[in-house]
Parts: sequence; structure tokens; C-alpha cells
Amino acid sequence: MNKLIYILFLFLNHLTSEGQSISFFKVLGTNGVVKKENSEKVENLQTGMSIRQNETVILDGGYCGLISDNGLSLELVINGRYTFNDICKKLTTNSKPKVSDKYVSYVLNQLSKPESEDINKVHRKYMDVTGSVERSSKNSLIKLLTYEINNISNKKYTIKWIGSNSIKEYKIEIFNLWGKRILSKLTKGDSMTLDFEYLFKNSENLIFKISDNSNYESVTREILFRYDPNFDKLGLSEGQNGVSYVTNGIICEQNNFYLDALNFYTKSVEINPEVESYKNILERLKKKIENQTQN
Repeated sequence: MNKLIYILFLFLNHLTSEGQSISFFKVLGTNGVVKKENSEKVENLQTGMSIRQNETVILDGGYCGLISDNGLSLELVINGRYTFNDICKKLTTNSKPKVSDKYVSYVLNQLSKPESEDINKVHRKYMDVTGSVERSSKNSLIKLLTYEINNISNKKYTIKWIGSNSIKEYKIEIFNLWGKRILSKLTKGDSMTLDFEYLFKNSENLIFKISDNSNYESVTREILFRYDPNFDKLGLSEGQNGVSYVTNGIICEQNNFYLDALNFYTKSVEINPEVESYKNILERLKKKIENQTQN
């Protein structure tokens, strides 16, 4: 009995200390009527704003996605008033999807920082050095929905593209950097799922090519996929909510796992289609992908 009481004491102490260790929450997304109240004023909550001690979140038919300064995330969806301590308690009573401490500061900074980094220039520099991927033409009828260079893990990925009504069948080929063809498939669809665990057994750098199978002179679009064993070390959240998906997407994008970032951002929008900030971050990445051949 004494042992049981001791264990219960440690558990309660852990919950208390966890709540006390949180200094603030950042807002990742809102929808509907969501306000913040303190001793000075009441104001609408917006993405990037903070919730601190002695402040209260008011929900009236709204949604609020939050992440704490130590990487814990949660969503407020039930109408009511939530003091700072109330929010901390929700973290201790619910499952706690947590972002790795390594990336907490980065994620929080991204919420209020305008996008300024020209990642395309970094990609061009890498392509010039390796000489492994030829420049794809802007006039291609096939638009691949990912960057020209991607870090990926050894798992299955679905590669998507936007084609043309004039193309009846697409030819998919995968080569290593020495030009040896590893895979060749045909499809009439607009996507293909590939098992990179198998493909990376041949090479850790693979070139994905797609073209019009009926026109041998058609423009070929190319992507370089690089195996990166550090995906499992990113410390991504295991949460299955919009907040977790967005934070995971930010981390993946920062580490050049663009297919994973797109997947996480898309999931966040699918389950929270009304949250503008989630849609904006997805569209921002899509726009950067769209512009990659224009720089």
C-alpha cells in the first residue's frame, strides 16, 4: 500500500511540475470566435500570438490550436473559458504529443516570422555541384508536386503530379547517379506509390523521371531523392491532430523532407479545413514548389 501511495505521489508531482514548467503557449491556428482576455483588454486571437499566465482563452463556436514552449500541443474545440492553468491541466490529462526539444524554438519562431529564405537557390547550388540532375524545362506538360531535390526515408512515398489531357500514359523511371535504370513503370493516373526501402538497396541517391510514354521527344521532368537516415531522429510528434501535423510539417520542411512536409500539412487541412493558417502554410509550400523552375 505504501508503495502504491508513493507511486501516486510521484505521478501527481510530475503532472504539477510539468504544468509549472510551461511559460507560454503559441497559437498555431484559429477559426470562429476565439479571444484572449487579460486584466487590460480582450482581443481576437491570431496565429503567432502567445497565451501567458493570468490570461484566458474564450471560445464561442471556435477552434484554437496551441503549442507550448516545451513542445506540447493541444486543440481547444469546446465552447468556454480556459485560463492558462486550465490549458496546462488539459495537457496533463490528455495524451501529450510532443515535439522534440531540439525544434521547439524553431517551430515557435516560424509562427511569427515571414518567409524569406530562398530555398530554391540552395537547391540550384547543390544541383550545379553534383551535376546529377539536368534542368527540367518550364514548358513541360507535367508538373511534379514536390521539390527537385528531396530528403526521404526508407519507406513508401506517393509521388503526385499534374499532367495534361493530351497525355494518355505516363512513363516512370528511376535511375542511380551513374545512369543505371532501377525501375520502369507505366501508369495512366496522376500518382504512383514507390517503396524506397527496396529502391535504396541499389543506391542512396535516386533520380525519378516522368515523361509522356507515347512521345519520346517529350520533356522529361526529373527529381533527385536522397536517402537521409535522420528522419527517425527528428523527434516528430506522434499526435494525430492539426497542431501536431503542422509542427511536424515545419520540422520536415526545415530538414528538406518536402514530401513528408506536404503530407503533414495536407493532413492538418483535411481535419481542420476551416483554419486559414493551416491552409496558408500548405499553399505557401505549394507555391514555392511551383516557382522552383522560375528561378
